[in-house]
Amino acid sequence: MANSNKDFDHVKLAVNEPNELGLLSSTFTEMSNELLKLYTSLEDKVQDKTRRLLAVIVLYWYYINALNY
Repeated sequence: MANSNKDFDHVKLAVNEPNELGLLSSTFTEMSNELLKLYTSLEDKVQDKTRRLLAVIVLYWYYINALNY
């Protein structure tokens, strides 16, 4: 399944018929592309918040150590 492997590239369907199957194919591919963008954006946000949290933890650690001396 794409979401468990985090690989959305392999789900592109090459059905270009001017009928319901072609519409379903293009809609599915578009949905896959949007999911990839959302997933990537979410990963970037998590990494940014993790970096910021670690910076606060380091500052807090220095503050606590300064108070203990």
